[in-house]
Amino acid sequence: MRCRSLPLVSLACWVALAAVPSLAGAQRVGLPVETALEDLRRAYRTETFSDHVTISVQRDSAPGRIVEDLRISGGRRLTDDSRRVRIDLNVLDVYAIAAEARSGDGDEAAMKATVLVTSDRDDSRYVRREFDGDLTARTLERIIPPLPTPQLDLAFSDQWPPTRFTPYAEEIRWTEAWLPNADRGVAAHLSGEFANGTVRVVIDVDSGRLRRFSIRRDDLAMTIEGEVRDAREADPSGWTLDAGGRDPVERVADLRRRAALLEVGDRSPDLGLLLPGGRPFVVREGEGARAVAIICVRESDDEARDACIAALGAVGASVGETAAPVGALVVRPGRAGLAERLSAWQDSIGGASMLWSPSPESSIERIARGTSLGVVVIDGAGVVRDSFDAGAMSADDIAARVKRALETDGAGG
Repeated sequence: MRCRSLPLVSLACWVALAAVPSLAGAQRVGLPVETALEDLRRAYRTETFSDHVTISVQRDSAPGRIVEDLRISGGRRLTDDSRRVRIDLNVLDVYAIAAEARSGDGDEAAMKATVLVTSDRDDSRYVRREFDGDLTARTLERIIPPLPTPQLDLAFSDQWPPTRFTPYAEEIRWTEAWLPNADRGVAAHLSGEFANGTVRVVIDVDSGRLRRFSIRRDDLAMTIEGEVRDAREADPSGWTLDAGGRDPVERVADLRRRAALLEVGDRSPDLGLLLPGGRPFVVREGEGARAVAIICVRESDDEARDACIAALGAVGASVGETAAPVGALVVRPGRAGLAERLSAWQDSIGGASMLWSPSPESSIERIARGTSLGVVVIDGAGVVRDSFDAGAMSADDIAARVKRALETDGAGG
């Protein structure tokens, strides 16, 4: 083998070369930086990958570490040259794809990227954004916080060798690669430097994938370390996100934490309900306060609205002397004519009191997840007597359960 071809030899071949007797006792055997980078390129740019990454962040001034686990899968699909990535964080799930598309007949095909984000804390909304151009780490950083994971830059950077190794290490100059004696048969090491610090990378010899990495930021007095394991989820068919039934929003900040479900015994719950004029509704309690049976309904469900009107009548006839039936309309935000819609709702529920809410998460979703019709019964002391999904109940059954709740100290179920 001629020396001028050595930089193109794989890491596995360099391991074999390092085993010759004259090198076997050396503490480390140097190898071309290009060799280490080439194995990373093959692993992350010509194949799909799936890595489980444990990130730890250590600040010099803090005694403990911040630790985060995530799974990142991605790669290029050679059949149509599309790029895909799936990231599973503790709360957020991200799926992105970039592929050639035509905006009209006769137009040249151009790359377009689509990014979807869902949150475990919000099952009614998701983020959907589309961008002109290819899928890169910077594309995702326009939507989600920058992640200290180099896989995105290794797989989708528009240049090679990459000079960016996460958003926390940019304009890198790769300086050295070697095989250490301690783990010469399984790992190679690569190091680089940039204006504010250094990068160290450990590469698996067999797969060419990352095993460990470390980023030192002197200006921030901070060290980021990553441990990488094969997550065995490299089939792109399992990466997509199901956003069915969710409403699209523009920002991850719009994906809110879900409020806790109401429980019997909760006192003076805040359901995010508003009076007709827009002032917050506050549960009255104490001497002279009247119990209320609040029936929440989604404006978008015509059948549930009719059921709510019938239930209000039945509750009023059954317990009207001791509890006020209240019809709470959960409106669809962004639609025009809110005042007219609320007025029409008041007319449709007759003599029942009216409330409304622009937020299903703080109102009906606290009664039962995903329902279009929910009931909460609150006594004169401001205590929740019952809270239930009424979507499959008749008006008479709803009234009977409300009555039982007011006659007992526990749930009416």
